[in-house]
Amino acid sequence: MRDPGDAADTSHSDILKIVLIYAVLAGLWILLSDQITEWVFTDATLLHIAQTLKGWLFVGVTSILLYFLLDKSSRRSGRPNKPGRHSGLVNWKPWWLYLFAATTTLFILLIRQHIAISSGERPLLILFMLPIILSAALGGLGPGLTSTAIAALAVAYFAIPPVGNFGIEHSYDLYQLLFLVAEGVLVSYLSEMLHEARYRSETERHNAEANLAEKTRAMELLDAIAEGSTDATFAQDLQGRYILLNRAAARFIGKTTRELLGQSAADIFPREQELSTKDGSTFFLTTKGPIHDEAGKVIGLFGIARDITGIKTTEEAFKRERDRNQRYLDSVQNIMIALDTEGRIGMINRYGCELLGYRESELLGKDWFKTCLPQPEGIEILLPVFRRILAGDLKDTQHYENAVVCRDGSRRMISWRNNYFKNEVGNIVGTLSSGEDITERKSAEAALLRQTEEVRLRNEELERFNRASVGRELDMISLKQQINELSRQLGKEPPYPLAFLDTSTGSHRGDETP
Repeated sequence: MRDPGDAADTSHSDILKIVLIYAVLAGLWILLSDQITEWVFTDATLLHIAQTLKGWLFVGVTSILLYFLLDKSSRRSGRPNKPGRHSGLVNWKPWWLYLFAATTTLFILLIRQHIAISSGERPLLILFMLPIILSAALGGLGPGLTSTAIAALAVAYFAIPPVGNFGIEHSYDLYQLLFLVAEGVLVSYLSEMLHEARYRSETERHNAEANLAEKTRAMELLDAIAEGSTDATFAQDLQGRYILLNRAAARFIGKTTRELLGQSAADIFPREQELSTKDGSTFFLTTKGPIHDEAGKVIGLFGIARDITGIKTTEEAFKRERDRNQRYLDSVQNIMIALDTEGRIGMINRYGCELLGYRESELLGKDWFKTCLPQPEGIEILLPVFRRILAGDLKDTQHYENAVVCRDGSRRMISWRNNYFKNEVGNIVGTLSSGEDITERKSAEAALLRQTEEVRLRNEELERFNRASVGRELDMISLKQQINELSRQLGKEPPYPLAFLDTSTGSHRGDETP
C-alpha cells in the first residue's frame, strides 16, 4: 500500500514535469517555427496560410501531449502496480510517438515542396507512405492514423491543385488522396494487429517466465524446507518408486539418497510402523497424501514421517506409571475420586465403580453431583461444600459424611477425606477425595442406639413396677403386723409369721412382747 505522502510527492512531481515539458516545447516552437516557415514558404499568401496552420498544429500537438502526459500520470497514481503497455516496436513514451508521426510527415512535406518545382503538377503521394509506415510500425494504430491525417491534409492543401485550399479540381487527384488515406488506415490497422500479437506473445512469455520463476522459487523453498527438516520427507510415483527423498529420510533408512531414488517399496512408512534402521528400532508417525497434477489427476504419493521414538518411550513410561498407580488405587477398599472445577468425574477407582454399580466409562466426564448424589441435597448442600474446597477452604470440609445414590437406587453412607490439587502454576484445578463406606457401621450404631434406648425404657418400667410391688408388700406386712398385734391382745396366736422381719432388722423373736 502506497503511503499518502509518497502519492502526494509523486503527483506534485508529475505536474511539475508536465509544466516543464510544455514550457520547453512552447519555447522551441516560438523560436524555431517562424524561421522554418519563412525558410520553406517565400510566397506571402502561402506564408500567411502556413502561419495559421502552424498555430493550429501547435494547439493540436500540445493538446495530444497534455492528454498523454496527464493520462500517464493518472494511471501511475491510480494503478501503481500495473505495468505500462507499449504497443510499438520501440519503448517510447506515447507522446513521443505522436510527435514523431507529425514531425516525419511534415518533414516529407517540406521535401515534397522542394521536389515539386521539377515535378510539375504531380502530388508525389508515394512520398507520404514513408512517414505513415514508419509511424505505424513504431507506434501502432494511433501514430499511424495521425501521420495519415496530417499527410492527407497537407497533400490536399499544398500538393493537389488548386494549391492553397482544400478543394480538389480533378477526380483522379481525389482518388489518389483516398487511396493514400485507405492505405494509411490499412497499414496502421495491420501494424496495430501485429503489435497486439507481439504484445500478447511477449505477455504470455513474460507470464510463463514469471510462473516458471515462481515455481522455481517455490521448489527451491520446498527443497530448502525439506532438506532442513528433521522429518523424513518422501514422494513416490504410481508404481511406488521413490522420486523424492530428503537427507533425513535417507539417514533414517541408513542409505544414501542416490541409493533410494528409483527404488520401489510397498509401504515403508506406514502409520506408526516400527522400522528397523541402522541405529536400532525407531517409531515413525507418518502423514500421507496424494500428489495431483494441474488437471487434478493423481500422479503419486507424498509422505512426511516424524521420528516419535522419544515420544513413544515417554508414553510407555507414563503408561507404566499410570497403570501402577491405578493398581494401587484399585487395591484400596475406599472410593477414590477426582473431580475437575466443574464437578465432572476425572478419575474413579475400581472399588468406587463396583460400589456405585457403574462401569468406569459410564462415569468419566459425568457430573458427580447430578449423577451420584441424592437430590436436592446434592445441588443445594453438597455442591456449595465442593466450591468451598475449590476456594481453598478445608475448614469443616476436609472430613465430611454424606450419602451417595447407587445405580439401583440404593443409598450408601460415605465418610470422605477431601483435598484439592493444583497445576504447575499453583492454581486449584480440582479435588481428590477418599471415601469409606460406613453404611453398615452407621446401621450398627443406629441398632445399638435403638437397643440401648429399649433397655433404658425397660429398666425404667421395671423400676416403676418394683416400686409399686414393694409398696404393696410393705402395706401387707403392716396389715399383718396389726392383725398379729390384735390377736395377741385377744390372747390368740398371731396368724402371720413375721420372724423374717426381725432378722432383716437385727431383732430377735425373744424380744417380742407376747
